[in-house]
Amino acid sequence: MNEDGVAVNGLLPGLVFTGATVIVFLIFEIQFSIRDLLIYYLLMYLTYLVVFFVTLYSGSTGFIVGIFSTGMGSYISFRIINRFIVKLGFSAGKVFLLGGLSFVINDILLIGPVSEFIKPVFDFHDGINTLFASTFFFWQSIVGTAIVISLGKKEL
Repeated sequence: MNEDGVAVNGLLPGLVFTGATVIVFLIFEIQFSIRDLLIYYLLMYLTYLVVFFVTLYSGSTGFIVGIFSTGMGSYISFRIINRFIVKLGFSAGKVFLLGGLSFVINDILLIGPVSEFIKPVFDFHDGINTLFASTFFFWQSIVGTAIVISLGKKEL
């Protein structure tokens, strides 16, 4: 951890995303037990930690590893929701693709001249000091939207 608390703050987006999904479940008036909710929250956060650390420590292969780890994270998120909260009809391939593509698009937006144009929109360093905050925000926006759509129509 550096003096800005980046290592600790890098762990917070998983808690925020999982908390936001619980709020969405409440909005959709989905019935679940406290036990299932606690298991869901724990498994979702563990999934986040695995994806975060695998991608973080993948070194020069981070771009390729990130695509697969975020794709798997997206798929696992849907499976956990399906198992512990509510049954959703979803295509494993589509969900994996959404997660992986969000990583690819985010990386493209942060490379070279494009990053100078996009920087004001995706640069969170001044406000929350979280490592890879823009990547989390982008992935969570896309996958979170897919979760909401799936809850609304019960299929993705």
